Amino acid sequence: MLRTAGVLLLTLLFPPLLLAQPLQVLLEVPRWVDDSAGFDITVRVTGVAGPTQVSLSLKGGGLAFEKTLRVNLSGSDYVAVPVVRLQPGVYTAAVTVSAASASAASSTEVYVAPSRASLLRLVSRLSEVEGELSRVRPVVRNSTLLGEIDSERSRIYTGLSRLAALVAARENLKEAALLYGDLYRSIERVYGLASSAGGYELFVWSALVPLDSSLKFPADATYLWAKLAAAFLLLVLLLVALYPLYAADYRELVSLVSDRKPDGEVLDAVSAHASEILEAAGGEITSFEKPGGYLRLILATFLASIGLMTNNVTAIIGSMLLSSLMGVAVAGAASLATRTPGNSEALRYFYRGLRDTAVGIVVIVLSSLAISLAASLFVPLQPTPELEARGSPNLADAAVAMCAGAVASLSMIYRREVGPLVGAAIAIALVPPAAAVGVSLAMLNPRLFTGAASLLTINVLALMITGYLVAKIYILAPVFRHVWERHGGGRNPLLGSLALVEAWADAVLGVARGASLGDALAKIGRRIYSTALLPLASLGLAALATSTISNLLSSAHASVIAAVADSLTALLPTAMPRWAALLASTALAIAASAVVASQVREYRRRGSPGSLAWVAVSSFLLWLSLGYILGIHLLSSIAALFTVALATAIGVALYKPIRGREATLLAKLLVVLTLTLVLVNSASAFTQLEARRRLAGGFTLLAREVVASHLGVLPEDVELSVEGANAVRAVVRLDVNRLEELSRVSGLEAMIEEAIRALTGVDVHVSIDLTIKPP
Repeated sequence: MLRTAGVLLLTLLFPPLLLAQPLQVLLEVPRWVDDSAGFDITVRVTGVAGPTQVSLSLKGGGLAFEKTLRVNLSGSDYVAVPVVRLQPGVYTAAVTVSAASASAASSTEVYVAPSRASLLRLVSRLSEVEGELSRVRPVVRNSTLLGEIDSERSRIYTGLSRLAALVAARENLKEAALLYGDLYRSIERVYGLASSAGGYELFVWSALVPLDSSLKFPADATYLWAKLAAAFLLLVLLLVALYPLYAADYRELVSLVSDRKPDGEVLDAVSAHASEILEAAGGEITSFEKPGGYLRLILATFLASIGLMTNNVTAIIGSMLLSSLMGVAVAGAASLATRTPGNSEALRYFYRGLRDTAVGIVVIVLSSLAISLAASLFVPLQPTPELEARGSPNLADAAVAMCAGAVASLSMIYRREVGPLVGAAIAIALVPPAAAVGVSLAMLNPRLFTGAASLLTINVLALMITGYLVAKIYILAPVFRHVWERHGGGRNPLLGSLALVEAWADAVLGVARGASLGDALAKIGRRIYSTALLPLASLGLAALATSTISNLLSSAHASVIAAVADSLTALLPTAMPRWAALLASTALAIAASAVVASQVREYRRRGSPGSLAWVAVSSFLLWLSLGYILGIHLLSSIAALFTVALATAIGVALYKPIRGREATLLAKLLVVLTLTLVLVNSASAFTQLEARRRLAGGFTLLAREVVASHLGVLPEDVELSVEGANAVRAVVRLDVNRLEELSRVSGLEAMIEEAIRALTGVDVHVSIDLTIKPP
């Protein structure tokens, strides 16, 4: 009692004596701090009264934050200092309190944990690194490096599971902050290791891996060969049936189709039709060559490029309506249908149309490349569905191009009747795929570039062939009408139709009435051979790229490369740098190409066996060096195509009887390679459609229920997609707690596959991707 009274008396009489106690500062941080929002650091101050300055500084992770407050204190107070939102990590907080008579300082560690959004960003970055790693892994030959990468990846995924649990429970702030930083550095370390594995290989070989994969038939598509063989047979029969249209001029066809010499009126009508087509073709070509034609082409390219990069279908359709480039190509092909001996004007229009088409394609590719490079300065270029669609050409695209060519020809002939259709019908076949070539060049994506270039090639060929055939049929229309009317087609359509079939059969056989059966069979055999050669070569090349022979070629190249590397290692005192192998291969490829060219000329001039031996040796060195640059020792399908293309080109150059026709044969080789890619893509598309048909409807719903029940989630959190003939992929959205539980369970896919097999009788491979459900 007396002690309390004494303290009160001293407080009233001598307050400065009590306030003279030491100034003390203490920092307090909330129990849980993450990067979702700012927070307050509380400064507890004792031993000072009156105006006081409180200065707080935060340092860490490249951040320097300072905040100063001026407050009035009354002896013992709490001061809340607001702090901006910080990135996850560890920071050092230092506070200085200054009053008139004293000052004090204190510091502490501040731990900022990641929020769920930051955790998702970390997983997204890991996904990017995994994508880069999957692209590089097939070309990495350093097993020690791969082991180091896989060990680091295992640690990352274990740490992510622990971090997800900490963030969900909002506990152990220090561990969460430190673990986040450690995981971020580990992910970047994996990316650095993957990047260090490549050099040239990372840039080219890994980029060619998707192209190599796209050249393979599905492993379980044996039944597809029967369908391809049937389609091939139908194609050959169609080509044989149309053989007279592209193998003879229209005047010769008039005599073959007519059962007797037509009268002068019919011949005049045929000549009038030919003149009409030639005049229309000349007008189409001349119109395009005006400055406005190229301006429309550049504007169409701009729209197509933007549409492809942004997946904007409206912009792509707009580009189709602006361009008239394919009108030029079809006009050139149609003018060729009017060619007769001594008629140089038809050939002149054909070459003008071909030249303008080539120039237009170059303008489109260069313009789209410039637009894409400019766009890449602001946004990253990524493959879009519209771009991917033009990177995988198939027979359906060829059919669209043929229909477009037919409509383009009709629009040129009957301009008043179907003129409004020409924009969409023509440009659909050229502008978007040509623009896709430029965009894929800007993206440095060989798979998309090869696919778009193949689609462009097959479209040009289909359009020009169709335009030529339609024009030829139009020219011969008076003859067909004459045969129809002579046999009473107006009164009895059956008799007229039979007469037309008989007349066309004579034209296909190429013999006059009354010729022997032997002559007819010999002619039809030659026709089948000449028409079936290119499709048969394409089918055989597609089979080669898929068969084990391609693996043998790749393995042989790898063995030679390994032997050369071992020899150099034994001879050289130090290890040869990676760039040296590329430089040596480039130099050897240039030298071997020069030797091949010179010795081929020497052999064709003198026919000496020595020159042939030099050609063989230098060709092997060219295959070895250029094949190494392309990575064929790793990429079997590319090895097969490269070997066949190189052997064919050298064989064509050596074969004396074809002198003067090298360009034609090389053009046929380009057609074969394009048809091969179309066949492979068509096979892949067919397999996907067949799989969706087999695994559609009730199966998909039941499989989704099986996945959901085994993983303990709702069916709406499961997205099921067909990946192949007997494969499904399930993307499952989970919260972080359930994700951590399932990460410790093994054999989920096998359990689900067994359950699906028991319920449906379908044997499928199931792959499951677990993703975090957005908060």
